[in-house]
This record gives sequence, C-alpha cells and structure tokens, in this order.
Amino acid sequence: MNVLRFLDVGQVSKDDVRQLCNYLKGSPITPIIISEDELKLTTEQNWILEIELYDYKNGRIGFSIFDRLSDFVRSELINGNGTVFVNNSNEGTTNEFYDHVQALYRAGSFPIRKMIFSSACLNLEESYEQWKQINSITDTIELDLMAYCAYENPANNPVVDNLRKYVPSSKQNRPKMFLNFNRMLHPHRILAVAELHNRDLLKHGYVSLFEECGGTDTIYTININSGIVNQPAEYERCQRALITARKIAPLVADYTDGTVNMVGSDTFSTHLYEQSYFSLVSATQFFSTMFPYKENVIQFNEKPLKPIIHKHPFIIIGAQHYIRQLKKYGYKTFSPWIDESYDEIENDMERLDAIMDEVKRLCNTNKKRWDSMIKEMEPTLNYNYKRYRDAKAQQYTYELGFNKLLPYTVNADA
Repeated sequence: MNVLRFLDVGQVSKDDVRQLCNYLKGSPITPIIISEDELKLTTEQNWILEIELYDYKNGRIGFSIFDRLSDFVRSELINGNGTVFVNNSNEGTTNEFYDHVQALYRAGSFPIRKMIFSSACLNLEESYEQWKQINSITDTIELDLMAYCAYENPANNPVVDNLRKYVPSSKQNRPKMFLNFNRMLHPHRILAVAELHNRDLLKHGYVSLFEECGGTDTIYTININSGIVNQPAEYERCQRALITARKIAPLVADYTDGTVNMVGSDTFSTHLYEQSYFSLVSATQFFSTMFPYKENVIQFNEKPLKPIIHKHPFIIIGAQHYIRQLKKYGYKTFSPWIDESYDEIENDMERLDAIMDEVKRLCNTNKKRWDSMIKEMEPTLNYNYKRYRDAKAQQYTYELGFNKLLPYTVNADA
C-alpha cells in the first residue's frame, strides 16, 4: 500500500488536506495525516507539508509558514526528508508564484531546493517552460508540477450539492440565445461585452457587467490599457471598449451585487440556463500575446463547469487552446455545431473577433434549428455531465496529476 503522509504542524489547513484525501480515494495512493511527534518516532523520510499559495487575508503570496516551523521540521525539509506541497488548486496563477520563488532562490533565502506545485492550470508544464524561456531562467528551484482543480471532486463538493438531481430543461423556443456572466472587471471581459454591444448582440443574451465588483477599481476608474506596448491599434480599441462599457453598465443578468463571489451553488441561476441555448463563458484569463506581462494560462474552474453541470453548450472566451486542453482533460466540445477554430488563433484580438463572429452566427440561427441542435448534442452534453459527476472524474484527476505523488509515498506493506 502506497501511503502519502501529510504533516500537520498547526498551520496546515485540515479542510484542504481532507479535500486532497478525498481526491485520492480509489487511487493507488492512501493519504494519512501525521503529527510532528509521530514523525519523530519514524524512520520513514517521505512526507508532505501542504501550504496554500496565497495569504488570502492580505491578498498576497506568502511563505511565512517557514518562519513558524520548529527547528526539527525545518531541518528535515532542508535535508530533503520532507517535501513542501504548494497548493493553488482554486486558481490558475503561475507566473506570480514562479517570480516569487525565483526571487527568494536568488537571494539565498529559501530553505529548500525542491517543491511540488499544484494549480488549476491545465497547461501547467507549458506555462512553466514558457516562463523560464521568457525570463532566461537556467538555474532555479526544482518543481514537480501537478495540475488539478479544487472543483474536480463532485462527490464531496458543496458547489454542486443542490444540482445532484438536476434535470436539464427540454424547453423549446427559449427567450434568449446565450448566457454570459462577467463579475470581475478583467480587460477581456470589458472588451467582449463592448463587442457584443457594437454588434447588436446584447439583445440576444443574458449578459452581466457590474460597475464595481469589490476590488479597488470600478468600471469608471479601471485602466485596461496598462501594459500594452507598441500596439497602437490594440490600445485604441481597448480605450473605445472602456468608453462603451462605461456607457452601458450596469448590465444585469441575475444578481445586482457585483461584490458577491458567484462561485457557490446558491448563485448558479439555473433558470437562466433553462431560458437560453448556449453559454459564452468568460474565462479567468484570456491574453497571451497582447499584454507582454500576461501568462498564457488555461484555468479550469467553476466557469466552464457551470454549463457542463447544466448540460449547456459553450464557447470559451479564454486563452489559445483552451478547447484543446479541455479535450485532453477528458471533456468533449461542440464542433461541428459550433465552429471552434477560434481556439487555434494565437493573436488575442483576432481570437476575440472570431469568437464574436461565431456568436453572431449562432444568434442568427433560428430557434427551431437550435431546438434540433440541442437534441443532436445530447450525447456530448450527457457525456460531459457524467465525466464530471461519476467516479471517472477521480480517475482522470489521478492519471493527469496525482500520479506524480507516487514517489513521495511510503510502502506500508514493506
């Protein structure tokens, strides 16, 4: 039996460790939690110290946990007897983490030379290699990379508790064509909503755009052009989009309070999925070419999962190859009913234009044809729902990420 031992040193979040343990159920790995006293009594050297990437209270990356470790645990980590597992399974952020670790490494102030880094970034290894290439990194801490998403455990996930018996609508002639949620004021979302307005498509959808969403910026103070270098056409287009967004905001699809984080099942607005034909999903990240400082991250989170749970076809306003990565992760998408060639376009603005062209085409498709298309898509919609809901979800998660934890286990049968 391959046992993975998580060390509880007081700062360990037991909820996070329990979640990791739930993911590993049915896999070749058996997780347990041990105390520091138990560690001192064993000769086995393999163990994991799990920490969250972010200090969410202060809104920053922090490794202050190292300062609070006992001399024994710190010494064991430095000697390579234990391994730090940095958990970022709720987010897809990568570059900020790499930059932070590299700065500590170069300053000689990092006590260890190897870590496991998990993230909800489906293209994690690609993003790491890209970061090293852009920054000319040849010497850095050794990272074992593991992609997994905190929402990929439906049997133990409160996000979908009230949808376990959900039966999708068979309603025909639905009031609207599409659904597009936008809470945080990310530049690509402002650009997308402005483009929907410019193409007279807002009337076909349930679309949200808030004046403020709980951050420091509002729609009236945000600068979405920051970082655009030597791209006058793109700069001008962003500026026009911002002017348009300020004129038409707020747009209300369901909730009127943009400070509410609409991640939980109580904010799923199931009725809007039943009253529209497809989702235009505004992913967390989009840019890969226009903003030099941006990371090409494909983050898997509740945003694509909401239409999957509701058996709703979707288009993704996301980074290049988002659709491709979803397929690698075990999901099916909607070609030929939806033209997904936009997913192959590297240039950000061209990709956005291709998405909008397809949204316009789909909005111009008559509802009778849409009713028959939904019927034709049922095998794909049902497959994705089962992929998320049944036990195979854990198997995918293990094969695509958690199998990398095997070298950190101990053999309890030996």
